[in-house]
Amino acid sequence: MSEGMSKAICRFFGLEDQELTAFFIRLHNTLSTSSFQAVPIEERAIFIPQCLRAADCPAHLTPEGLVCRRCGRCEVGENIDRLEEIGYKVWIAPGSTLIKRMFKKYHPQAIIGVGCLMEVKEGIDMCDKAGVVAMGVVTIKDGCVETLVSWPDVYDVALLGTDAEKTVV
Repeated sequence: MSEGMSKAICRFFGLEDQELTAFFIRLHNTLSTSSFQAVPIEERAIFIPQCLRAADCPAHLTPEGLVCRRCGRCEVGENIDRLEEIGYKVWIAPGSTLIKRMFKKYHPQAIIGVGCLMEVKEGIDMCDKAGVVAMGVVTIKDGCVETLVSWPDVYDVALLGTDAEKTVV
Protein backbone atom coordinates (compact mmCIF):
# COMPACT_ATOMS: atom_id res chain seq x y z
CA MET A 1 0.00 0.00 0.00
CA SER A 2 1.37 3.43 -0.87
CA GLU A 3 2.08 6.07 1.74
CA GLY A 4 -0.53 8.36 0.17
CA MET A 5 -3.17 5.63 0.36
CA SER A 6 -2.23 4.89 3.97
CA LYS A 7 -2.58 8.56 4.89
CA ALA A 8 -5.97 8.77 3.17
CA ILE A 9 -7.25 5.75 5.09
CA CYS A 10 -5.93 7.17 8.37
CA ARG A 11 -7.59 10.52 7.72
CA PHE A 12 -10.84 8.70 7.00
CA PHE A 13 -10.62 7.16 10.48
CA GLY A 14 -9.64 10.48 12.08
CA LEU A 15 -5.93 9.85 12.53
CA GLU A 16 -3.48 12.69 11.95
CA ASP A 17 -0.52 12.43 9.58
CA GLN A 18 1.82 12.83 12.56
CA GLU A 19 0.29 9.82 14.28
CA LEU A 20 0.78 7.76 11.15
CA THR A 21 4.38 8.93 10.77
CA ALA A 22 5.13 8.10 14.42
CA PHE A 23 3.57 4.66 13.91
CA PHE A 24 5.69 4.00 10.82
CA ILE A 25 8.86 4.99 12.69
CA ARG A 26 8.01 2.68 15.60
CA LEU A 27 7.17 -0.13 13.17
CA HIS A 28 10.39 0.42 11.22
CA ASN A 29 12.43 0.38 14.45
CA THR A 30 10.76 -2.84 15.56
CA LEU A 31 11.37 -4.53 12.21
CA SER A 32 15.00 -3.30 12.12
CA THR A 33 15.99 -4.22 15.67
CA SER A 34 17.60 -7.59 14.95
CA SER A 35 19.52 -6.24 11.95
CA PHE A 36 20.70 -3.27 14.00
CA GLN A 37 21.80 -5.50 16.89
CA ALA A 38 23.94 -7.54 14.49
CA VAL A 39 26.04 -4.52 13.46
CA PRO A 40 29.14 -4.00 15.63
CA ILE A 41 29.20 -0.69 17.52
CA GLU A 42 32.32 0.39 15.61
CA GLU A 43 30.29 0.32 12.38
CA ARG A 44 27.40 2.39 13.79
CA ALA A 45 26.90 6.15 13.75
CA ILE A 46 24.56 8.60 15.43
CA PHE A 47 23.36 11.84 13.91
CA ILE A 48 22.15 14.40 16.43
CA PRO A 49 20.31 17.48 15.18
CA GLN A 50 21.81 20.89 15.80
CA CYS A 51 18.49 22.01 17.29
CA LEU A 52 19.24 20.12 20.54
CA ARG A 53 21.94 22.61 21.46
CA ALA A 54 21.44 25.79 23.46
CA ALA A 55 20.44 28.93 21.58
CA ASP A 56 23.70 30.58 22.63
CA CYS A 57 25.83 27.55 21.73
CA PRO A 58 29.47 28.38 20.91
CA ALA A 59 29.97 25.29 18.70
CA HIS A 60 31.63 25.93 15.37
CA LEU A 61 30.73 24.48 12.00
CA THR A 62 33.23 22.24 10.21
CA PRO A 63 32.97 20.05 7.10
CA GLU A 64 31.99 17.24 9.51
CA GLY A 65 29.22 19.14 11.26
CA LEU A 66 29.10 21.21 14.40
CA VAL A 67 31.87 20.59 16.92
CA CYS A 68 30.63 20.75 20.49
CA ARG A 69 32.81 22.74 22.87
CA ARG A 70 31.43 21.00 25.99
CA CYS A 71 30.37 24.36 27.44
CA GLY A 72 27.66 22.79 29.63
CA ARG A 73 24.83 24.97 28.29
CA CYS A 74 22.98 21.85 27.10
CA GLU A 75 23.19 18.07 27.46
CA VAL A 76 24.66 17.41 24.02
CA GLY A 77 28.36 17.41 24.94
CA GLU A 78 28.14 15.01 27.87
CA ASN A 79 26.04 12.61 25.80
CA ILE A 80 28.39 12.76 22.81
CA ASP A 81 31.21 11.84 25.19
CA ARG A 82 29.25 8.86 26.57
CA LEU A 83 28.22 7.66 23.12
CA GLU A 84 31.79 7.93 21.81
CA GLU A 85 33.03 5.99 24.88
CA ILE A 86 30.62 3.21 23.89
CA GLY A 87 32.21 3.23 20.43
CA TYR A 88 29.87 5.31 18.29
CA LYS A 89 30.87 7.90 15.73
CA VAL A 90 28.66 10.90 16.56
CA TRP A 91 27.90 13.95 14.45
CA ILE A 92 25.89 17.07 15.19
CA ALA A 93 24.15 17.59 11.87
CA PRO A 94 23.09 21.01 10.64
CA GLY A 95 21.15 19.28 7.84
CA SER A 96 20.79 16.22 5.61
CA THR A 97 23.66 17.25 3.32
CA LEU A 98 26.12 16.49 6.11
CA ILE A 99 24.52 13.10 6.69
CA LYS A 100 24.91 12.18 3.02
CA ARG A 101 28.53 13.36 3.04
CA MET A 102 29.38 11.33 6.15
CA PHE A 103 27.69 8.23 4.62
CA LYS A 104 30.00 8.51 1.64
CA LYS A 105 33.12 9.18 3.70
CA TYR A 106 32.72 6.71 6.58
CA HIS A 107 30.32 4.01 5.26
CA PRO A 108 28.53 3.24 8.53
CA GLN A 109 26.52 0.03 8.43
CA ALA A 110 23.91 1.22 10.92
CA ILE A 111 22.61 4.67 11.82
CA ILE A 112 20.66 6.14 14.69
CA GLY A 113 18.93 9.31 13.59
CA VAL A 114 17.64 11.71 16.22
CA GLY A 115 15.23 14.45 15.19
CA CYS A 116 11.67 15.57 14.72
CA LEU A 117 9.15 13.23 13.12
CA MET A 118 9.67 14.35 9.54
CA GLU A 119 13.48 14.48 9.78
CA VAL A 120 13.62 10.97 11.26
CA LYS A 121 11.24 9.61 8.64
CA GLU A 122 13.23 11.19 5.81
CA GLY A 123 16.47 9.83 7.32
CA ILE A 124 15.03 6.32 7.59
CA ASP A 125 13.86 6.51 3.97
CA MET A 126 17.33 7.70 2.88
CA CYS A 127 19.01 4.86 4.79
CA ASP A 128 16.62 2.26 3.38
CA LYS A 129 17.47 3.40 -0.16
CA ALA A 130 21.19 3.22 0.66
CA GLY A 131 20.91 -0.24 2.23
CA VAL A 132 21.94 1.00 5.69
CA VAL A 133 20.15 -0.20 8.82
CA ALA A 134 18.44 2.76 10.48
CA MET A 135 16.77 3.37 13.80
CA GLY A 136 15.00 6.61 14.66
CA VAL A 137 14.61 8.46 17.94
CA VAL A 138 12.06 11.27 17.78
CA THR A 139 12.53 14.44 19.80
CA ILE A 140 10.02 15.09 22.56
CA LYS A 141 9.95 18.82 21.87
CA ASP A 142 10.03 20.26 18.36
CA GLY A 143 10.62 23.79 17.22
CA CYS A 144 14.06 23.86 15.57
CA VAL A 145 15.64 25.71 18.54
CA GLU A 146 16.45 24.16 21.93
CA THR A 147 14.46 21.02 21.23
CA LEU A 148 14.58 18.07 23.61
CA VAL A 149 15.19 14.36 23.27
CA SER A 150 14.85 11.63 25.84
CA TRP A 151 18.48 10.59 26.21
CA PRO A 152 17.44 7.30 27.87
CA ASP A 153 15.52 6.53 24.63
CA VAL A 154 18.68 7.25 22.63
CA TYR A 155 20.67 4.87 24.86
CA ASP A 156 17.96 2.19 24.66
CA VAL A 157 18.63 2.09 20.91
CA ALA A 158 22.39 2.71 21.08
CA LEU A 159 22.95 -0.20 23.45
CA LEU A 160 20.98 -2.75 21.40
CA GLY A 161 23.07 -5.85 20.83
CA THR A 162 25.59 -4.99 23.56
CA ASP A 163 26.22 -6.44 27.00
CA ALA A 164 24.94 -3.17 28.44
CA GLU A 165 21.60 -3.44 26.62
CA LYS A 166 19.71 -4.34 29.79
CA THR A 167 21.49 -1.74 31.92
CA VAL A 168 19.57 1.39 32.87
CA VAL A 169 21.46 4.46 31.65
